[in-house]
Amino acid sequence: MPSKKPRINLTVPQNLNETLARLAELQGRSRSAVVVDLLEAIHPPLMRTVATLEAAQAAPKELRENLRQTVEDMEREINAALGCGIEQMDMLLQQLQSSATRGQPPHSNTGVRSDSGTQNQQDSGG
Repeated sequence: MPSKKPRINLTVPQNLNETLARLAELQGRSRSAVVVDLLEAIHPPLMRTVATLEAAQAAPKELRENLRQTVEDMEREINAALGCGIEQMDMLLQQLQSSATRGQPPHSNTGVRSDSGTQNQQDSGG
């Protein structure tokens, strides 16, 4: 039965399409499902943005100028915070890639030994 949900058509750049396709394949889902999840994730802040823009449009000109400066300040703070998160994701990716190429466990697992190995050393007097 066809969905009663509204449909939209999107035209996206090739690199975004490739990323969505890879993510969808890794999750065993459709690109549409991935896009819907991403949009649902940003929906609460998106609603706040819409409400803020609507209020700004209705505000007197002097107040709009003050709001502009406030929004620019907020944008700088948000970008700084996001930058840290992106850097951490990059560090994680680099660690995973270097571990995969070396064929060794991640650094946090280095030196972990099984109980059976410890028991064998004790039995042999080591």
